Amino acid sequence: MSRATFDAKAALARAATLVGAALLLSSCFVGIVLNDDEVNVLVFESDGRRQCEPAVVTPQQSARRLADGGVDVRDSSCAVLTNLAFPAVCGAPSGELVVHEIDQHQLDAAQRLGFSLVTTLRLGNGDPGYTIVACTSGP
Repeated sequence: MSRATFDAKAALARAATLVGAALLLSSCFVGIVLNDDEVNVLVFESDGRRQCEPAVVTPQQSARRLADGGVDVRDSSCAVLTNLAFPAVCGAPSGELVVHEIDQHQLDAAQRLGFSLVTTLRLGNGDPGYTIVACTSGP
């Protein structure tokens, strides 16, 4: 046979490897956290904060609301939207969020409670649409 012989098994193995690598890498950017035994997702809700005012919902209160709804919270953090501009005026929305890591199997329950996947914030250019920041309790 010539050098141009097509090896279907080798091509399929290469394609499977590339698809697996792409899925693994893409999970780093779409709000999916891979652990040994589980796949976790990141969900968020607004903390209700208005500029010059304290947060309406703390990360602890938000996590408690999930827990009361039967959702196990693995980790919590604060974030701010990067895909929207907010006027700098007291009383205007601040774009601050509370983000929680939960098991993907509990996503429906979290969504029924009003939480959304962080992937809904993602911009077309690959920007996640938010950035994690230190949590603050005051204005």
